[in-house]
Amino acid sequence: MLAVQMPREKSVSLSAGFKDLGKNPLNPRAGETIIYRYKDPAAPVTLGTSPSFCITIPANFNPSQIMIGTVDVKKDHREIEEAVSSRDSWLPPKRVQPVDVKRVSDTLVVITPKTPLPAGQYVLGGPPMVGIYDFGVQ
Repeated sequence: MLAVQMPREKSVSLSAGFKDLGKNPLNPRAGETIIYRYKDPAAPVTLGTSPSFCITIPANFNPSQIMIGTVDVKKDHREIEEAVSSRDSWLPPKRVQPVDVKRVSDTLVVITPKTPLPAGQYVLGGPPMVGIYDFGVQ
């Protein structure tokens, strides 16, 4: 798999704004969202329902930040919308697929979904030092 760039746009979501205001009424960025978009309605790589991924990471990096998430498929692209003010995760919680993370060495981890992934489009990745990869499941 190759790391992919996700062009992004900023916008405002009323539903995210009200949710954010309920958590922190003083948040000046409540409701601000970023939409990450991938070209094409499907990833160039298609895998089976229980893939495993080997990822190199810095020795001091917490691998629990590496996640697999579902992506919305549109007519000619794929996208994920993230609320700027929710900093719990780089992916919206409703998009995250549960994974097992096994550290193989100081700089290598193996990521495996806890349950088979349904057919669809996904991203795998974490903070910038890890990168983001896209793939499909049949």
